[in-house]
Amino acid sequence: MKNFCSFPTFGIYSFEDASKLVSNIDLSSVAFKVKHTYGTEDLILNQDIQFYRQFLTLSMIGDGTPIAVTEGVDLIWHNHILDTSKYIMDCHNLFGGYFHHFPYFGLRSESDYENLVEASKTTNDLYKQYFQISPFELTTGSLCNGGSECGKGCAKCVQSQDSPSSNPYLDVLNQPRPVYSL
Repeated sequence: MKNFCSFPTFGIYSFEDASKLVSNIDLSSVAFKVKHTYGTEDLILNQDIQFYRQFLTLSMIGDGTPIAVTEGVDLIWHNHILDTSKYIMDCHNLFGGYFHHFPYFGLRSESDYENLVEASKTTNDLYKQYFQISPFELTTGSLCNGGSECGKGCAKCVQSQDSPSSNPYLDVLNQPRPVYSL
């Protein structure tokens, strides 16, 4: 039996290779769990799954520097981790080892919080560079109005294979989407 608890390797993939590997992981069971446990609307769930995939991609191409996550990404990540067998296999396939989650980042002291704020800014810059979006600056209402921003990763424009169901009549775009405000 292989040891899947080795330390992950960062920065060995190109953006394109990392994106392809991440797109191949099946998150439908995670999406199902989040939808049915928390009542998350399909459009917001699709957005959070996409941001989670982007977070994984950035983590794969990075150097191990902390990347901050939105509350939605954190929820998806937690539920992915809870499916232990799947999470371990996905981590092995993406990182070559277990990708640990450290849930105390920003909570331990004032300087730790300042590090989280800085990591959030760096993360926003990375999202802008690679995905042309800024998840820490967005609310669902600002994501898409069908105009120039449409098609750049907003919940309305993304058709995710991970969504447990699709309801094109669901209009949640005018409701605020909570994200960490720093």
